[in-house]
Amino acid sequence: PNGIPGDTEILGLGGNQLMALPDGVFDQLVNLNALYLYKNQLKSLPPRVFDSLTKLTLLSLERNKLQSVPDGTFDCLFSLREIWLQGNPWNCESCDILYLSNWIRNNEGKEIFGKAKCHGSD
Repeated sequence: PNGIPGDTEILGLGGNQLMALPDGVFDQLVNLNALYLYKNQLKSLPPRVFDSLTKLTLLSLERNKLQSVPDGTFDCLFSLREIWLQGNPWNCESCDILYLSNWIRNNEGKEIFGKAKCHGSD
């Protein structure tokens, strides 16, 4: 976001009722270690929105309105150790959910907090 120093390591945007993230919003924040986006109104994420965040160790996406994530969304998060996903209405009937499902399965060494449960499932 504009006005945030490029050397910022922790960015808390939780609880701000954000409805969308602009393309390239985090491109200049290459030193981020933790990004808190919890408790907003995000319905989707722009493709490759986290690509420049290779130092990110914690990503908090819980309690938004995410139904899926675009292919490759987490592929450049090489340092990621913790991700928070619970409280989103994941749409497991969408083909787009396959990326998230496969990413979770292939990243068992990471702390994935909260089960990413399908919306409407028991």
